[in-house]
Parts: sequence; C-alpha cells; structure tokens
Amino acid sequence: MEPTLFEHGQKFREKFIELLLKDRYFADQILEVFKVSYLTSEYEQYIAECIIDYRKEYKEHPNCNSILSFIGLRLKSDIGKGIVDDPIEYKNLLKRVCEGSEGGENFVRQESINWCRKQNLYLAYQETLPMIADDKSFEEIQKRLTDAMLKGSGNDEGVDYVGNFEERYIEEKRKVIPTGWNVINDLIGGGFSAGDLVIILGPVGAGKTMFLVDFGSAAFETGHNVAHFSLEAPVKKVGIRYDARLTGIPMSDLSNHKEEIKKVLGGLKGRLIIKKYPRRFATVQTMRNFLIRKRQLEGFIPDIIIVDYMSLISPIIATSNIYHDAEIVSNELQGLGEEFEAPVISADQLNRSGFSNELNAMNNIAGSFAKSFAATFVATISRTVEDKKNGTGKFYITKNSYSQDGVIYNMKVDYSRVKIELFEESDEIDLNVFDPAKEIERLKEIKNKLKKEFKK
Repeated sequence: MEPTLFEHGQKFREKFIELLLKDRYFADQILEVFKVSYLTSEYEQYIAECIIDYRKEYKEHPNCNSILSFIGLRLKSDIGKGIVDDPIEYKNLLKRVCEGSEGGENFVRQESINWCRKQNLYLAYQETLPMIADDKSFEEIQKRLTDAMLKGSGNDEGVDYVGNFEERYIEEKRKVIPTGWNVINDLIGGGFSAGDLVIILGPVGAGKTMFLVDFGSAAFETGHNVAHFSLEAPVKKVGIRYDARLTGIPMSDLSNHKEEIKKVLGGLKGRLIIKKYPRRFATVQTMRNFLIRKRQLEGFIPDIIIVDYMSLISPIIATSNIYHDAEIVSNELQGLGEEFEAPVISADQLNRSGFSNELNAMNNIAGSFAKSFAATFVATISRTVEDKKNGTGKFYITKNSYSQDGVIYNMKVDYSRVKIELFEESDEIDLNVFDPAKEIERLKEIKNKLKKEFKK
C-alpha cells in the first residue's frame, strides 16, 4: 500500500493544498517529488490534480479565482461523464483552501517537503535493487540515487554574473518607512524597508522603549499602519507614551489635555495596534498568528512592526542553549518582516559593562552576540550619569547594511514627551531646547486657540 500524508491529519493536508495553490515557489519545489496519491481523500486528490493540470495546460501558476473557474468547469464535465456524483464536498474543500487557515505555513512546508523527498528517495532505492541484481554499472545506480536526492531540493539555479549584467542596473522602487530623524533617513536611503531587522541596544534605563515609540510614532504620523508588540509595559502605559510623543504634551500633564490629544489623533490616517503579551509567553509565531487574524478580520496589514523587546520572546522551538535560542528569535523576527513586507524594529539589553560607558559597541550586547547577525541596522544608546542630568547621550551606529556604519550622533532627549533628537557630532546641542517655561507658554497658546475653535 502506498504511503499517504494521512498520519499528519486533515488540517495538515488542507494547509498543504492551500500552500500548493497560493505559494508558487513551494509548488515548484514540492511537485518534483509529490504524487496526488499521497493525499488521503478523493476530494483532496481531485483539487491537487486540478492545480497541477492547470499549471501544465496554461504554463502559469493559478490563483484562487482562476482555479475556482477551472475546477467548476471540470466538475461540470465530470458530473456529466458520471465521474463525479455530488460536487458539494469538492466545493466545500476548495472554499476552505481559498479562505485559508491561520498559521502553520512554515511547519507544513518543511514537513511535507522532507516527507515527500524521503518517499522519492525510498522509491529510487527500491528501483536500484533489481538494477544491482541485473549487474548494472555502479554509475547507473549512483545516477538514479543522486537524481532522487536532488529532486525537491529547490530549483533556484542562481544567477549568471555576466549574463545578468543589465538586470543588476534596473532600478527597483523601494518602499521605505521613514524614521523621525533626517540624519538617519539620509544614511539609509529614506527609511527602512520590508524585511529589515533594526535593533536598538542600550543598558537598563537608557530609553530603548522610548526609541521604539519614536520609531512607531514617526511611521504613524506619516499615514502608515503600526503593530506594536509589548512584552514589558502594559497597553495603557504604551498608549500614554504615544500620546506624549504625538502631541508634545508631557506625560504627567496628558490627562488635562484630552481634547487636544483627540484632535491630533483624529487627523492621523494610519492605524496603531498595541498588543501586550506576558514576558516569555509569546513566540514570533504567536505574533504572526495575531497579525494574520487582524488581516483576515479587519484588513489590517502592518507597514512597520515594533517589538519591545526581543530578549523577552521565546523561540518557537527552544533548545537547551539560551545563546542559540536568542539567535533563533532574531532570525524569526527577520522572517516575520519578510513575510509581512515590513521592517521590524526591536531593542535589546547591553550587559552591565555598558551601563556607564560613554560609547557602547555590539560587544557589550547581553547574551549572544549572534542575535545581531540577522539585523540590517544596529545602533547603541550610551548615557552617562552626566548625560542623564543634561538630557543628552550618544547614538552609535555599529552596523548598517545600507551604507556607512561607525557613525556617532549626539542625542538630545526629553523622555517626559518621548522626544528624541539626533545631531551630527559637529553640531552644537542646545540644552535649552526643552525649556519648561517656554513649553508652558506654548501649551497655554494651544489651549487658548482650541477654546476659540470650540466656541465657534
């Protein structure tokens, strides 16, 4: 009896068919080693066979609309021929496949490819037994087994460097999400883009969370959708920080300016979703499932993903090595950004030696240094005791895949308003930028203007 994917369960097989339909690259790879007989029910086999036949007939990969029409016509024909009695089960299965289910894509991809490749290799092994008995040459037997081992390994043949010359110079439009700092935008080509992993490193109390809120606010202000995952601060506290950053009103005074805050927020076009998880509770898969659900139920697709912060995330599959787990989480976050075509901005701790350094580097990172390998951009925050008194600090770019790294910026911070400014080292920092007396006068002016508007 031929083996089937029955042992993996119905949900696994339906997710497999969904990927076969929706993921062309997966289909290209798996169809080298897949047989429809590996599926259990006649309905599953029928849908899979239709997807394969569509690709053969039209020399392209189908989408849900085209496969619905294709299978509808085939069912009609097969009912007339007496091949199919009742089309309801076929249609129900196709509907579930097109609607899709939440999560599990990576597991099903990897598991099904491994399973089908093993079956293909086993069949090749069986074929070589009579070849050995018939005294076939070693080279013939080796070729049969080698061919089987290569099947399903992926069909990306790489790029011919010389032959690909012109294609290298075709300009591609890069969708960027700008930061709130022009000096950084200039350095990275306008902003961060899909699949970028950005890590802000700093000691305890340096203001890493405030930097993440600043990143999210800059995107939200420019009409982008922001997903902010907090594994530390509660939703209310994170929301208050955003209120302060977006309005310029100190956090301690926000409750006295609720109408002003509403007016500012009402003029913004993007969406900001804040989701809290307990420490070490969430994995990247947990976040992925949340975003998929938001997309399905509300049509919410994030343009930028904020994670506060990465050391508080558990790996999807934990190992006995905490340093390796940290590297796994970093890679998973980068993969999340690629999947949702959004940059992922996160933060992490520096070790104790970085607490009072005038300038921190990546070698001060707490835990595994390897967690920064998957990052596109890494920067450290340094704030001495004197810096904290003056509201200053250093922002040091230690890794930048877009252009120059090793760049140091002066920081001017006002964490009461979650306001962070970066200056070239040669620029003089005005320590009176956040003069309290001037700010009180500014707020009074805003209040008076709003009173006049409301009277109208």
